[in-house]
Formats: sequence, C-alpha cells, structure tokens
Amino acid sequence: MGTPLFTLNRPVLAHFARQWFLYSLALTLGVGLCFSPHFATVVDAHRVRDGIVMVVLFLTALTLNPESIAAAFRRPGATLLAVAINYGLVPLSAWALSFALHPELGLGLIVTATVPCTVASAAVWTRRAGGNDAIAILVTAATNLGCFVVTPLWLRWTTQHADVEIALMPMIIKLAYLILIPILLAQACRLHPSIRALASDRKSGIGMICQLGILSILFAGAVNCGLRLRDPGLATNRVGWLDFGLMFISVAILHTASLFAGQRIGKLSGLVREEWIAVGFAGSQKTLMIGLQVALMVGGGLTILPMVTYHVAQLLIDTVAADWLRTSDSP
Repeated sequence: MGTPLFTLNRPVLAHFARQWFLYSLALTLGVGLCFSPHFATVVDAHRVRDGIVMVVLFLTALTLNPESIAAAFRRPGATLLAVAINYGLVPLSAWALSFALHPELGLGLIVTATVPCTVASAAVWTRRAGGNDAIAILVTAATNLGCFVVTPLWLRWTTQHADVEIALMPMIIKLAYLILIPILLAQACRLHPSIRALASDRKSGIGMICQLGILSILFAGAVNCGLRLRDPGLATNRVGWLDFGLMFISVAILHTASLFAGQRIGKLSGLVREEWIAVGFAGSQKTLMIGLQVALMVGGGLTILPMVTYHVAQLLIDTVAADWLRTSDSP
C-alpha cells in the first residue's frame, strides 16, 4: 500500500496552519483589487465596518492581562522610550520618506506610522527574542488608549501642505468611540471572574475571530483601492511599478531602522537586555486593524497598501530578528 496522502502533505499542511493569515491577507487583497466592481457595495457599509472594528478591539482588549501591565509600571523607563519611538521617531521618519512616494502611498505610509502598537505580536515577538513582554503589553495599552488624539494630530501636522483635508475633531471623536470605549469596556468586563477565565481559556479562538475581522476590513479597503485604480478621472491611474517598489523599500527601511534604533537607544540608555529588546519590538510594530480603518477614513484607495505591506514586513523581519537575538548577545 502507498503512503497515505495526508502523511505526504503533513509538512505542507503544517506550514499553511502556521502561516494561514499571511496567505489569507494576500488572497483577500487580490480578490478585493481584481473583482472590486462586483463588491462595490461593501465600500459604503460604514456602520458595519465600524461595528467590526469595535468588536475586534473589544475582544483583543479582553485578553490583555492588567497584572502584566501593572508589573511594567515598576520600571517605566523602557515603556516611555518605546512609546516615544512608536509615536515620535517612526512618524517623523515616515513623514520624511513620504516625499519620495506617490502622494496616496506617501499618505498611507504616514497613516501606518501614526497608528498604535499592535496588540498581540509585539508581546509574542518580544517573548520569542527573550525580552520582557510585560513592557510590550504596556506599550500596546498606552499607544492604543492615546491614539484617538495622537494619530489625528500627527496626520493634521504632516499633511497640512498636501492636498488632503484632515477633519481633526471629527476624527478624534470617531476614534475615541471606535477604540477607547471598546478597550475600557473590555477591561471592565475582565473584573468579572468568569469572563476573565473565559478570555484566558479561549484566547486562541478569540484571536482567530479577531483575525477574521481584520480580513473583512482589509477586503473593504482592497475593494475601495480597486475601484480607485479603475476610475479614469483619478490620478491614481498614473501610479507605476516604480512607485510600488519605492513603497516596499520605504516600508522595509522604516520598520527595520525603527526596530534596531529602539534596541540601540535602549541599550545606550542603560536598560537591561530584556528591556531594550522589548523597546525595539514594541517601538516599531504597528496595528493593522486601526491602520486600515484610519486609511479608509482619510480617503481609502492606495492608502491601505503601505499598512498591509508594513504588517507583512514586520511579521517577516521580526521573526528573523527575534530568532537572531535569542542566540546573540548584541543588538
């Protein structure tokens, strides 16, 4: 008898099980871009999209352990440095790089740089590299709670000379109820022992639901982008392969430089190894969910592409960096 088919395919299936989200990102983006005319109605489903964002952020915050956040408060230096890099160095660097890009791609890069640290992967990669994941969790909480003010202010300042109109107060108000309220409500729910236990026991399932929510927001953004590219009256039709190539390079440079700058500055500041590792990862990572939502709020179209590219880049680059740091004594 021959070898069973599932045995032959086990390594392949294991690979897809580990990387299913990356493949789903590519598939969702491709379908949305290529078949956008067939799904044009999803672009106008603003309330549905807002509801998905709020549910995803609620579920994500439900898994955050406040005890871990409290532990990081005992040595706040690393956390403050990571927040300064995430909300200071990264946006400034992106703003400088944006001048070399197509206007919409440049705006997308700025949006990417001004959104908060991602909730799950910053702690995961910090832990994988041997760092203090409590710092990464606290940076995540601080940047997400403050993004409803910080992100609009950065966008208003960096786009004031561009052909983009940022309605400051409406954006602050909308981000407050989309982000701040779900996070605070989730942490309030964790005060109930049964809900806290459920969130801990079902963490992987909650993560799966959140990832599906992200894919749905990405699909709406991809459809918006596809429709924009097909509109003969819009300047996006002048975007070429060189523009996309420059965007890919800019994203890779931005994330890699921020990652190692955070670690180097942390080490020079006298932080212990576990702390400066956390500063590097938490200071350079950005959240896909909020980035996609903000990109759609400021116009959609090509502005979603740098955010998606940054997300994929940080997963790939940080995997290599974490594995290297785990076996190395220097940044």
